[in-house]
Order: sequence, then C-alpha cells, then structure tokens
Amino acid sequence: MTTGLDAFKLKVLAMGLMLLDHIYYFIPGTPIWFTWLGRTVAPIFLFFVVEGFYHTRSRLRYTLRMFMWAGIMFAGTRVIMHRFPPVHTPIVNNIFLSLALSLCLMSVIEWTRATGNRGLGVPAAIAVGFLSLFSEASLYGIGLTLVFYLFRGERRRMSVAYVLVSLAMWLPLSLPPVGPGISLEQLLYRNYQWMMVFSIPFILMYNGQRGPKNNFTKYLFYAFYPAHVWALYLIGRAIALDGWR
Repeated sequence: MTTGLDAFKLKVLAMGLMLLDHIYYFIPGTPIWFTWLGRTVAPIFLFFVVEGFYHTRSRLRYTLRMFMWAGIMFAGTRVIMHRFPPVHTPIVNNIFLSLALSLCLMSVIEWTRATGNRGLGVPAAIAVGFLSLFSEASLYGIGLTLVFYLFRGERRRMSVAYVLVSLAMWLPLSLPPVGPGISLEQLLYRNYQWMMVFSIPFILMYNGQRGPKNNFTKYLFYAFYPAHVWALYLIGRAIALDGWR
C-alpha cells in the first residue's frame, strides 16, 4: 500500500493554503496567520514544476503552456484593474511567470550539460536567472528551483539544502540596518518569509504518484489561480470602497 500523498492531493492542499494567503493580501482585517500559512505554498509549486519538468511528454509544450497562462494572468489583470482601479491593494501576483522561467532555467542547464557548450549555456542561464528576479518568486524562485533540481531524488540532502538555502536567502534581506539583530516582532510581523522552511514536511509527504489523471486535474491549478486572485481583488475592493464611505 502506497503511503504519503500524491501530487494532486498535495497541490489541492497548497491551493487551500494559497487561498488563505491571498485572502490576507486582498481582504482588509484578515488575521496575519493566514499569510504565515501561505509562506509554504510557492516552494511546493516550485517543487512540482521540477517534477513536471522530468515527467512531461514535451518540455517545450509544458514551458509554452506556462508562459501562455502567465500571459493570460497578465492580460486579465490589466483589464480588471483598468475597469476597476485599485483603491487599496493592486494585483501583483503572477506565479506562472516564475514557474515558466524556472522551466527555462532547467532547460538551459540540461542543454548545457548535453552539449558541453558552456560559452553559450552559462550566459543564457545567468540571463534567465536575472529575468527571474523581476518575477513574483524572484530570488527565492531561482534558489529553490536549483535545490529541487540538483538534489532531486535525494530527500535528505534536498531537505538540508532547502533549509540552508532558504535561510541564506532570507537572512541578509531581514537584518536591520542598525541594531543588535533580528527581533521576534520582525520575525513574526515584518519579514516572515523564513516560514517557507515549513514547506519541507509537505514536500516529503510526496509519494511519487501523480494521482487522478484527466483534463480537470490537469488544468485545475491553471484556472484556479487567476480566478481566485481576480475574485478576491474585486471582493477586497468592494469592502474597501464600502468602508471608506
């Protein structure tokens, strides 16, 4: 009997946590612990985009599909914010772009390994990494993609590398410009990105199985992500307008 959770169940779990995170982002008055839970979400999806990179029938189509949804997210967001201008919190979310660039980074690395052409491969990888800095996941997306890619199949080493890289990326950005160090208030209420280390238990639950395979499970995340972001934006906007009357 297979233990653990398959990819579909873990993605649904991540979607639920993502919903809580975005409720905090868009809906005024939401408890901060909603977004604490949400810190675990992006690493889970970065982990699965690496898994998808290895399991997909066509890496090119997979990457193009991710860019297509990034375009849909961008275009839909522009239309909604033009028709309903933000009064409190604008839409800045587009994890699809981060995931698409992660796929490009892995493709460049694979091509460089296969051809040995470092003169072209290394600058291309650096260029993709640089572009990723301007996506939603930014530096975290690059670092965690490399952890999941380089240590794939090595659960213990991947876990250690994940925690070390996560903290190494977070700590320099969290140190105060002056003062003795990091306070509890800062850890819990100002820069709580470090809580993404708690993604590891969820990732280690993965049993290597895909789960249900049909068009619904294939496109559920693609459709849910923009739909819930746009809906929460409009709900939050309505609440803000009503509160300002």
